[in-house]
Parts: sequence; structure tokens; C-alpha cells
Amino acid sequence: MKSYWFTVSPNRKLAQYESRRLDRPKEGGHERLMMSRNIPQLFYPGMPERTEPWTGDYEIVWSIYICCNNRQKLHRVHIPALEAIIGQPHGGRGWVIEKEDDNPEELRLMATETLAGSYSDGMLLSLLRQLYALKPYWNITARLNAEHPHGVYVMATYAEKEPSSAAPAVSNVMVELQPDFSCLIDGSTSHRSGSGKVF
Repeated sequence: MKSYWFTVSPNRKLAQYESRRLDRPKEGGHERLMMSRNIPQLFYPGMPERTEPWTGDYEIVWSIYICCNNRQKLHRVHIPALEAIIGQPHGGRGWVIEKEDDNPEELRLMATETLAGSYSDGMLLSLLRQLYALKPYWNITARLNAEHPHGVYVMATYAEKEPSSAAPAVSNVMVELQPDFSCLIDGSTSHRSGSGKVF
């Protein structure tokens, strides 16, 4: 199994997700090693090489596993509890919800939050406040060089060793702050959920 995110992966589910995520060329994405500090970062297929600093918009991609296999309870109990802590990163469009075959006791919530404008430290501070309101400790990898051609990139992960069923019952989280490179392709490629487009 490839693992670029952790020296030790504390949770099998998150380790499996990391491996699948880095193998996403099958789904159209591809990975390039960064020029600075070799931070892995996914890019859209066909995205042109960049040499100038990124000055476009940013986005935050949320992926949250909830210990719940009942969608009614998820919507009635866990999602309201989660959104009371971190708000609605989906902007009111709702979460993309997946059930994975390898762990029927969990449901995965996904959303992409659009951040208009170039990177500012306020973006990161706001995100960190959300993260630490949700859980007390995180594994964080970051490139904070706003002059880098691939922009600022922050990836935060959390894995619960003994997941609880108490709302919001979060077991694993991966959150990424990154440039929204979709405009470099054709403007229609997007991670955004709730828009009829592929997450």
C-alpha cells in the first residue's frame, strides 16, 4: 500500500482511503510530485504545467466518515450535530453521501467549499478554527508558499482509534485547502457537490 500522508496510519479505513485517493488516475485525476518539499497533490487531467504563482480562487474539499449505517438517523441526528460545529461547507447544496462496501457501519460525507479570491492567512485560520472545534488533534501537512505555481496546499487528517456512536460520530476526516484549478481546463470540471457534477 502506498502511503504519502502518514509515517504511521492510525486507522485502517483512512489508510485505505489514502491509498485509493492516490491511485485516482483510474478516475481521471493524476498526481505530480511538487517542486517544493515533494507534497503529493491531485490535479485535473490535462492541466497545463504552471510556472507563474497561482492567483485564482481556492476551495476546501471535505471528506468525513460517520459511524452510522442508517441514512434517516444520519440526516436527523448526525448531520445537524456536525453542521452545528463546522457549519455547512456545501453552501446549502447538501452533502454527497456514499456507503462503502468494505465498511457497512460507516457513511462518508463529501462537500467542496468555494473560497473566492487569492489565498489569505484568514482562509487557513478560519479552517483551523473549524477543524479544532470538531476534534482536538490533527495530522497536518502544508505548503504555505503563496508564490508557488501550484498554490498554497494544506491537508489535515483525523482518525479516531475507538469511534463512538455519539453524535456526530465522526471516525475519520480528510480536509484539503487547495487552489481551484478547474478554470484551467474548461471551466466545467469541478469537485463541487450538489451541482450534478462528479465530485
